[in-house]
Amino acid sequence: MSGEEKHTNTAADPDLAALYPDLAPQRLQEAEENLEAYIEHALVMYERIRQDPDAYRQFRALTGRASSGYDDIGRTHLNH
Repeated sequence: MSGEEKHTNTAADPDLAALYPDLAPQRLQEAEENLEAYIEHALVMYERIRQDPDAYRQFRALTGRASSGYDDIGRTHLNH
């Protein structure tokens, strides 16, 4: 996050220090930077997919509930 951005933590939005209280400060900073880079990369990939109608249809097919291949109790459609 840039220095201009202000982030407040809530119970629904804990920071990494709350999740990993025993993490050394240097490791905590590294984890936060890695998480931010991962999120930014995921957003770039999603935006690229959204800009390509064929890729977006494929993305939706792969991530949609109907394409999971499992029913509500974990059985595949092949072993019913």
